[in-house]
Amino acid sequence: MIESPRPARGPVLREREWINLAWLIRLRWAAFLGQLGTVLMVGLGVGVELPWSGVLSVLAFEVLSNGLLELWTRRARHREESPRLVELLRLVKISVMAVDVLLLSILLYQTGGVGNPFSVFYVVQLVLAAVLLRPSRAVLVSLLTVLCYGTLLITHREFPAVWPGAEHLPRGQLVAFSTAVMVIFYFVTRVTNALHEHEVDLQQEQELRLRRERIEALGTLAAGAAHELATPLSTIAVAASELAHQLEKGQVDDETLEDARLIREQVASCRRILDQMTIDTGTQVGEPMVDISVGELLEITVGELVEHDRVDVVVGEELRDRKLFVPRTGLTMALRGIVKNAMDASADGVRVSLTAESVDGVLQLSIVDRGEGMNEAVLERALDPFFTTKEPGKGMGLGLFLARSTFERLGGSLRIESRPRVGTRVVVALPLEALERPADPRA
Repeated sequence: MIESPRPARGPVLREREWINLAWLIRLRWAAFLGQLGTVLMVGLGVGVELPWSGVLSVLAFEVLSNGLLELWTRRARHREESPRLVELLRLVKISVMAVDVLLLSILLYQTGGVGNPFSVFYVVQLVLAAVLLRPSRAVLVSLLTVLCYGTLLITHREFPAVWPGAEHLPRGQLVAFSTAVMVIFYFVTRVTNALHEHEVDLQQEQELRLRRERIEALGTLAAGAAHELATPLSTIAVAASELAHQLEKGQVDDETLEDARLIREQVASCRRILDQMTIDTGTQVGEPMVDISVGELLEITVGELVEHDRVDVVVGEELRDRKLFVPRTGLTMALRGIVKNAMDASADGVRVSLTAESVDGVLQLSIVDRGEGMNEAVLERALDPFFTTKEPGKGMGLGLFLARSTFERLGGSLRIESRPRVGTRVVVALPLEALERPADPRA
């Protein structure tokens, strides 16, 4: 039984903590801009007398602390991963959030305490703690928030009303509440989406690694089978050939002679199947990369086909001489298998096409046939290993599966479009930038 590899828990946790910390830093910048705008509007726009020294000191500390935090984050993320990095990131988060609760409390203390409509932002702090911290540490931030709120109930600086008359208090409360709701909604949504995208990327990476492991297992199986069966098959072939030769000289009935010939034919068939298995699984893992032009790549791909004259190769002059840095044998083998499938799907003598074009920085190779096409059920399983619609002995059902793996290792993809009684189009997309020879760092 083949089990899917479990995701590496350490890297997953680290990436989650980095995502959370990055969004916390962004939210702190947004909070600073919002607080600065509110202070300027109330103090300069409306003309309310503010304790400028205290308020500006808090805002300056916010800018300094967040700037240093972002600088540390950028440097630490590119350093060698430490075994205790996850715990360090968690400690940084709870420390920053505790400091933010204290800074908010200092601002509220100087501007009316809990009577300030913006005291509702304590709720924002609690939501952030619930989203970003582990439950035990979120409780600590919650207790600190309650303690600060209770302290402001007992003592704070009286703050003059912006507008005379209590009838204007609901207006300020509405503005503060609406702002808090928008901040909570935006932040929670973005963090959730970022974590979801990370999990999707991780799942795709796990699937790709599993597919590669299957390919390596298939290659090992094929090589082992070919090695183990080659000697007995060769012995049987020699014995059958000698037996047939002796029977042809002697007085034997035609049925016995036919049996000897059948043995020889079946041995040859077994050898062909083993050879095909070796070719199919010969994905050239570890093959050296070489420079080759697009035109030369296609010529090698088509030139080794028995009926190469049935293939129409179309490539623009500006793309023909474009140099690629690729595993030549593995890539041409993968493309040749797709072209061979197109020829097998077409009637005798019917031509197929292989077109190369550059689309938005991507080398797009299209192989088109006018055969019977595939229905939805067949199309859905076309890329599955060991699935084939060919007659027994004509194919192992591994060609497309292994070809896709070859393209994916180069950063590309394979797509199949097919309609019954119309034909099939296989599109291979390879990013040109990823296929360029990397620059020599010593140059």
